[in-house]
Amino acid sequence: MSAISNVTTTAQLWVETLDLGKIPAAGWDDLAQRCDGSDRCAHAHLKRLWLRFLGLAVPKTYGVYSGPRDSAELIGHFTIVDRHGYRQFYNGISLLPAFEPQRLEVFQRALNLLGPGDYEYGWSLSLEPSREAEFRCVSGVDIRHVQNVLVHAVDFSRWPDWEKYYRDISENSRRNAKKAEQAHPDMQIVVRKGFAALGALPNLLRLRTSLYRRKNLSFDSARVFLGYVGRILVCPAETTVAWAAAGATAETLAVYHGVEFGQYSYYLDGAAALGAEGGAWSLLITMLRRAYDRTPTGKFIMGYMVVPPTKVVPEGLMRSRRAVRVNEYPTGIVQFRWAPELQG
Repeated sequence: MSAISNVTTTAQLWVETLDLGKIPAAGWDDLAQRCDGSDRCAHAHLKRLWLRFLGLAVPKTYGVYSGPRDSAELIGHFTIVDRHGYRQFYNGISLLPAFEPQRLEVFQRALNLLGPGDYEYGWSLSLEPSREAEFRCVSGVDIRHVQNVLVHAVDFSRWPDWEKYYRDISENSRRNAKKAEQAHPDMQIVVRKGFAALGALPNLLRLRTSLYRRKNLSFDSARVFLGYVGRILVCPAETTVAWAAAGATAETLAVYHGVEFGQYSYYLDGAAALGAEGGAWSLLITMLRRAYDRTPTGKFIMGYMVVPPTKVVPEGLMRSRRAVRVNEYPTGIVQFRWAPELQG
């Protein structure tokens, strides 16, 4: 069989492009969650992914199948974003746990189907371990660069119930949240999902712009705003914006922007008004509780850190992550070239 073909197939395992429009969203999302997929695997996200790139890149989703064609089982999938020949595995390769031992075989068949060229595997909020060592064992793969990353996430399964987790959050953080609630007895936490979150974007942008100005950091508000809108348009069902408001004028004390899918909740960004840090803690703890109630054994991803750091990591950022008892999950973004003629 040639290195490049329309379909790569064996008697047991094969890969080909698929049409998401012909697959029910509920069934796809159920498979994605059983494959431990992130929001990048959601049906709505992938179906509208082209909106995110608008001609700058071409996304295409592939199915991984097991068994003969007339009775094949869809056991996984992956999406490739092609930037004029530079191919990114958008969310790695998602497989049902039973087929995890065949991961490298799937990877090889994906390369056979896609053809030689430059690739990237991994992303900065993935909990998938780095595949660098495995890829070095694949014939024809030449590793060009690896960016090692530590993802910080709260693993709720470490605590038997919410109360025990809440008591394990740093005392200072809990105290700050309570001070805000006492100072603003009428404080409310408002949560908006999907298209309803669009109306909260100006407040989110305003507070983030103010935060960056106070820290004398550059902030491209127009680009960030377009990114927010794009995320909601691409995957409205998973996008969440929440804020803490108080007073007769419903003054915004803090804003939270995140994504929810399956067992994962992602805290993407947010900001607090000057002097309202306690409001930010009250909001964050509320969103942690929301995530716990939704998936008591799930994970709340607080962010990541490049290793070694390419710039000074703010101590306040790391302190806030440690305060909610994150674990560190090492992963890696692997850039490589695949040339089948180099196979041994």
